[in-house]
Amino acid sequence: MPTTLAATDLFRQILPWLGALVVVAVIGGFIMSAARRMLTSDASDASAEGFTLHDLRRLKERGEITPEEYERAKANFMHQANPAAGHSAPPADGADRKTGAKPPDR
Repeated sequence: MPTTLAATDLFRQILPWLGALVVVAVIGGFIMSAARRMLTSDASDASAEGFTLHDLRRLKERGEITPEEYERAKANFMHQANPAAGHSAPPADGADRKTGAKPPDR
């Protein structure tokens, strides 16, 4: 007489393998997430410094940009560093911007 496995016996044999498969999938997901985080953080750290005036000077010294291009780019950097400088209207009452002192009446 052939032996047949009951449904419960089959379930008991498959359950450990299903559990192991779930554990492997979860661990693989954590590894992939950590690897992605590590790779993207390295790239963002390198670009966090950005392009500096020192880099711009080196380009000019190597002849990769003209002196006119250097001056335009330098002015653009300075404007981005302090956008309010030189572009705001003077106070209406004539007060000094730094001290807030008003000029004497004449």
